[in-house]
Amino acid sequence: MKKPTKKAQVVYKEYNFFDLNSSYTSATFRAIADEMDRLSINYLYFEADGGYNNVDFRCVGCRKERIEEVNQRYTQELNKYEIYRKEQAKKKENRKAELIKEAKKLGLKVEE
Repeated sequence: MKKPTKKAQVVYKEYNFFDLNSSYTSATFRAIADEMDRLSINYLYFEADGGYNNVDFRCVGCRKERIEEVNQRYTQELNKYEIYRKEQAKKKENRKAELIKEAKKLGLKVEE
């Protein structure tokens, strides 16, 4: 597990801006662009999955995290990271104790 960072991450989320069964005018595209600006979406890409008759179409937006989201994610990841570090330290101590016990069983001299 790597140490968390406060750098804003890229967020991908599915949006319902487009419908395949509709037609769009320039005014509609302007409204979509304004909505993208309001949501701080940098760009969209489209995914299509499925066969000949059954196509699943998705519109995915990409944006950077907001400051509040960065702080919330960082706090959660830092808590998980600290728990992980404590568990690793405990495992290391347990393994060290086991090795010392085995060494004494074999009659070896143990130096700390």
